[in-house]
Order: sequence, then C-alpha cells, then structure tokens
Amino acid sequence: MARARICVRMRDPNPTLFSLPDVDDVVLPGRFVNPRCIIHERDGRRVAVLNGTPFYTWPAGDTVAENLFVVQAREAQVATIEALAEALERPERSLYLAFHQYTEGGVKGLMPRRRGRPQGSADPLRDATIKRLHRAGFWTRAIARQLKCSPQTVINALSRMGLEPNWKRQRRIFVEAPLAEAPAPEPEVVAEPETAPGSEAAPEPETAPEPETAPESEAAPEPEAAPEPEAAPEPEEAAETTPPPIADEPVTHSLDPDPLDRCLDRFLAQQGVLEDAAPLFAPGENMAWVGVLLAIPALVECGLLAEARRLYGNIGPAFYGLRTTLELVVLLSLLRLKRPEHLKEFSPAALGRVVGLDRVPEVKTLRSKLHRLADGPSEELMLAVAQRRAKANDEALAWLYVDGHVRVYNGKERLPKAHVTRMRISLPATQEMWVNDGDGRPVLFVTQEAHPSLTTALLPVLEEAQEVVGDRRVTVAFDRGGWSPKLFKKLVARGFDVLTYRKGKLDPIPADWFEPYPGRPGAPPWLLHDASVLIQDGLWMRQITRLVGEHQTAIVTTRQDLRAELLAWRMFNRWRQENFFKYMRQEYDLDGLCEYGAEEEDPLRETPNPDWTRRDKALRKARAAHQALLANTLDRDHPDVVTAAAKVDELLRQRGAVPRRVKVGDMERPPVRLPARVKNLYDGLKTVAWHIETVLVQAVAPFYRRSDDEGRTLITAALRSAGSLQVHDGQLVVTLAPQSSPHRTRAIAQLCRLLDQTDTRFPGSDLRLRYRIEGAEPADGTDPTAKSGEG
Repeated sequence: MARARICVRMRDPNPTLFSLPDVDDVVLPGRFVNPRCIIHERDGRRVAVLNGTPFYTWPAGDTVAENLFVVQAREAQVATIEALAEALERPERSLYLAFHQYTEGGVKGLMPRRRGRPQGSADPLRDATIKRLHRAGFWTRAIARQLKCSPQTVINALSRMGLEPNWKRQRRIFVEAPLAEAPAPEPEVVAEPETAPGSEAAPEPETAPEPETAPESEAAPEPEAAPEPEAAPEPEEAAETTPPPIADEPVTHSLDPDPLDRCLDRFLAQQGVLEDAAPLFAPGENMAWVGVLLAIPALVECGLLAEARRLYGNIGPAFYGLRTTLELVVLLSLLRLKRPEHLKEFSPAALGRVVGLDRVPEVKTLRSKLHRLADGPSEELMLAVAQRRAKANDEALAWLYVDGHVRVYNGKERLPKAHVTRMRISLPATQEMWVNDGDGRPVLFVTQEAHPSLTTALLPVLEEAQEVVGDRRVTVAFDRGGWSPKLFKKLVARGFDVLTYRKGKLDPIPADWFEPYPGRPGAPPWLLHDASVLIQDGLWMRQITRLVGEHQTAIVTTRQDLRAELLAWRMFNRWRQENFFKYMRQEYDLDGLCEYGAEEEDPLRETPNPDWTRRDKALRKARAAHQALLANTLDRDHPDVVTAAAKVDELLRQRGAVPRRVKVGDMERPPVRLPARVKNLYDGLKTVAWHIETVLVQAVAPFYRRSDDEGRTLITAALRSAGSLQVHDGQLVVTLAPQSSPHRTRAIAQLCRLLDQTDTRFPGSDLRLRYRIEGAEPADGTDPTAKSGEG
C-alpha cells in the first residue's frame, strides 16, 4: 500500500514523518472545507488534504500551527476564511485576527503575546515613591512594608535608579570611619524626615546592622501606627495653651514634599493605605478662583463635614475621600460649576491648587464618588445638616412654606406627565415637594414617586418636616392647590396652624368695610377686612381680605392671636419660595439631570388608567357634538341627533367597562421614573452651597447699602475672584484681587475682617485661614458703614 510522507514544519524541534493511507483507503470522517480541501483528524493530529494529496499537518490543540495553516491556505487561495472557520468550528473573527497578525508581523506575530509588565521592568509611580522614601531615610524593609511589596522589588528599583540602600550606606560609614580619631566616634546619621503624627518615621542607625534586617525597636513603624500621646499638662500649663480649633475635621498630613506632585499619596491610596488626601498648599500669585475660600468658615460652621464623618466614617481608600468630595462639590457649586461635566471646561490643576490638591478629580471620578455617597446614609446626612441649621434659625421655623416644584424631563424615557405652571402645559416631569422657612430658606425637600396633588402630599411631607422643626408651634402656608377643609382638620389635629388663600367664588365685601393697616415702611397702608367665617361643619377660620383697587384677595387661617397685617404679609410673602426656585434653576441648575437611565416604577402603585382617559376624552368630544346638534336642531328625533345620542351612549358604556385607575404592573407600557438618590444628594449639597452664599450675603449686608438688590451678585463675584495664597507661621493667607469698584472692595474687606475673627482652620489641616484684599484695609472705626455704599 502506498503511503504519503509529510514533514512537520511547525513547533517540533526535529522534523518527524507522519504516514497517512492513500486517499482511497481513508475511512475516517473528514471536515469538508470545499470540493478541493478536506481536513482529517487521526491520533491527535489534523491533516489537510488538497486535491487528494496531504499537504499540511499540525497537532489538534496547537492554535498557532492551525492559524498558520489558515493564513497559508488563505494566501494560496485554497479556501476562504469563512469556509475554514466553519470547518474548524472557530469564530471568523479569530481567524481574521490571525490573518492580520501574520500580515503585520509574520510568523512571529502569530505567537501568543505575554501579558502584564515584563519581569524587572520599571513602574514610574512606584519608583518615584521608592526614591522619595529612600531620600527620607527609610530602610528597604520599611519601604517594602509601606508599599506592600517584597524587599527584593525595592532593591531592584534602587539598583535601576543607581541608588544604594540606606542600611548599606550606614554600614560603610561605620566600617570606614577611622578608629584613632576618637575612642567612640559618632556615626553619621541620616537626616530624620519631617513626618507627621501617625506617619512612618525613619529608623535610627545601628552599629552593625545585618543586611536587610533591622532591630525591631528601630524598624520604621507601620503607617497606621500613631505616636504615643503626651502626658496631660498640669492645670496651670493647660490654661496657657491655645484653645482647640473650632473645626471638627481632624488634622491629616501628607508625605509628599511637593504640593504640585502628589504621586506618593495617590500610590498610597491605590494600595489601600490612604482614606483621604491631606490639603497641601503651594504658594502662588494671580491664581484663579481663590475667592471661593471665603466660603470655608461657613462650610465648617454648617456641620456638613462633621455629620458626614459621623454617619459615613469614610468611603474606603481613596485619594479623593469623604471630606474632599463633599468639600469640592459645595465649592464647585459656589463657582457655578452646575454639573460634573462642567469640570471639562476648567483647568483641573488650577482648581486643585485652590483646595490644596495637585488637581481636582475628573468627571467620571466625581460621578463615582457621588454614587458611592448616595448609596450610603445620604438622607440621614441631609436631615442632620437641616437639624443643625434649625437650631441656628429657631424663629424662622415658626413659619413654613410648602409648595411643589416640577422638574421637566426632555429625554426619551416614558415618564408620567405633570402640569408645569410656569409653562402652562403638561409635560413629562418629576415632582418634588419643598419646605422653606419663614425667610424663604429651604428646610427639606421630598421627591414624589408620582404626581399627587398638594392636598394628598402635604401631610406626609409635614410629618417629615416635624423631625427638623421639633415640637414648636408651626404655621404652614401654601397656595390654593392645598385647599381642603378635611386636610385643615387633620393639620390642626397634628398641631399645625394653617394659612392659605380662600378658594371659590365669594360675594364681594363692601369697600367701606375695609380698614387701613400699616404696611411696609414707606409704603401706603393696606386696606384689610378681618372676620371669622364657617368653612365647614365645626371648622371656623379667620378670613382676612385685602383690597387693591377693585380686586379682593381673601386668605384664611387658624391663627387668632396675630395681627391681621402680619398674617397678610406672611401669606403674600410666599413668593419668596417661588423666587428661590427661579434662582436655583438659573444659578445652580436645580433642574439639571444628574445621571442617565431610568428605573422601574412600583408595580403595586395605582395610577390613572390611560385607556379610561382616552375613552373619557372621546366621550366629552361626542357630548359636545351632541349638544351642538341639539342647539341647531330643535327636533330630538332628527336622524343626526339620534345618531349622536347613540354614539354618546356607546362611548359611555365603553368607558364604564374600563377601570378608572390601574396598577402600574398591569399596564401594557408601564411608566418609569428617574433615579432619585444621586439627584437628592446633589440637590442637597447645592442647597448647602446656597445657605453658605446666604450667610456671606447677610455678613456683608451692613457694609453694602445695595445688599438687598446686589448682595448675591457681590458675593458671587467675590467667590470667583483671583488672588494669591501664602503659607507661613501655621496660617494660610488668602489675598483677593480688588473688586470691580472701590466701594465693593471695601465691603469685601470688611467681610474678610469678620471671617478672620472666626479663626477657622482649613478642613483636614492645621492651617488657620486669614483673609486679605488688595487695595483696601479693614476699617477699625466704630461705624463699619463709613466707607460703604454707592454714595
């Protein structure tokens, strides 16, 4: 029997001979490629037969050899890639990739590539960290413990950089020192690095240390280990010490010597050692956005950082940790960076220098931090901050304004529609219930899953507000959308007083019944009528009607102990809340979308049935057509009238067969809702920024005559001012550039003087903040308004 002899040309070091029966004698099943080419498999090897002649063989599991066969068959036009992929049962993509690799690099390109960094190659970030620790005096094993790597890795890195381990250097000093110069020579000691409490210190030299081994007592401590606390001072000594800092944030320190290069801290965060980067400021002149540091005292005072540390502890190892993330979001909001995407429009390094970092995080990093914070106790955090704020504004919380805010959605998701009052149209939207105090400042807000009316949403929202306001007597003011005598009784039973507009048509009150009451200073008196009216059985309320020209506006309240003009002023002052919504939309992008996507609605929640709504609309249209025919045709038996009446009856029957409300899970196309956790957190932080801005406006008001009209414009410009930073004597001196006019510069100078008196230190550091402004000196006279105003 004749046999074919085939030379194996692939990975075998020595060519071998492989015998195959003649084609006529082959009984094994083959893999059909095309009429010219068939692939047989025998004894773990595959053989390609071309026109009845074996011409290539390779081990069955050798992918490289098989790829080479595919490439050669493709180049020789023996078969196509698609036919070979089907015969070999391999994806076409992998064969095309092999053909591309062979075209680019020949046979070598088909060999598998080694993944990962080659052994002994340099890691720039790790090498830079090793170099810094080596210069600071750390020994090899201490550096290895700090970086969580093997000592040999540190030795290899030092060798690549041409450096010598510190223990070898000290040993050479001891050995080469001349013994005749002194009976007990003092060895040369490597300078001890300036490390912070709780950081790793350089070991002291030993007379003859073993290579790579140091005594346990002199080895560098672990980075988590803190120094032993000093003994408590005597009572007399304690009385002379400086008072503790007012900030609650603990002091942290950095091992990086260069504020503009924080590679060591970033590496420690990557290794899971660092929870938050310490602020490290670099002196500079003409730096942008330095004025935003005016907000730091108010940020510390509001308690956001302290409450976050109490509730979260930390968010895990990170360079941008809990304190840094919250601080950045608030400060960036004050700079009018309304969304994380706006970071792309600014210099990360320039913004980072202002807050003691080498650069601020990128957009994706900031978003991931916000998601991590939102997954934690974010609602408890905002509630705790609101409770702190309530203690400082106890009087304003005696009045609460409640109203709904509709946030229009312009995306592609199926959101339920809500009526947008400012646009006078119904659009896909989400709805929030906001509670503001008597001064118009936000207390809390609740995102509604559906679009309930004010009458159904008011009581649950006020129950949440009670956690903030406590047991004090509160008067709730709202518009006509909350008119419901049943609701009034429930609110009174819960301890709330009611103040709202009277709804419905009323008989006009004679003009001579109105009496003048004092209005605003310098304004004409108000014409008011005060009386008690019966709203419902057992519900008497006080009705105060105001006359303006010929128009009468009636308000009702359960408060019987206050003057009529005060109640009227409080009710008409409800527009403060609308002004707040407008300002937040324009300046802080309150309606902006924080994250993409949507989530499923609660399948058990009931909602109006869209099918019933469509049938009801058709029924109303048919009834209108029927009434129009009756108006034009007096004969009820007219065929057109009879047909229209029958259509009305049929549509009425069809509408009655459909339920008016249906569960979301039973709908054919159920609506979705936007994720609310990140949005609520971001909006809460924006309200904190608004409160900080308000505090600064109130602080500068005595020094600026136009503070009622331009106070926020002045503060916004000051926060975005350029300036310089200097660090000396434990102080961070912030010097702002002059403002747009001398009287504005003098007003900000007075604000700087007030902020200096708070003696605030920058969160996370021991640097006391000191504020200055070029071109003006704070006035020391008793009359602070002597140099203020516009003249």
